[in-house]
Amino acid sequence: DLSKVFNKLLKRAKLREDFEEVSISRDEYSVAVCMDEVMRLMEESETILFTHLIGEEFTREKLVTYFLSILELAKIGKIKVGQKANFDDIIIRRGI
Repeated sequence: DLSKVFNKLLKRAKLREDFEEVSISRDEYSVAVCMDEVMRLMEESETILFTHLIGEEFTREKLVTYFLSILELAKIGKIKVGQKANFDDIIIRRGI
């Protein structure tokens, strides 16, 4: 279930932010920019894992923005998302 994986990653981001000083910046990530980045990466590879997309060190803002971007890209048919099993990484594939 995508929402369970998202919540698991969100908790991981929160734990990291609890121990780090966080400065609030405005619009470090935007859905449009993240969508462009996902599509650029899809030109290089047919499949991307969500955890590779956001990297090892990620903020809550980055996690949420990239998650929204893949949902929007899936909605308009540019990518397909899925999982092999519950709680597995989100697999992003090229759309039709």
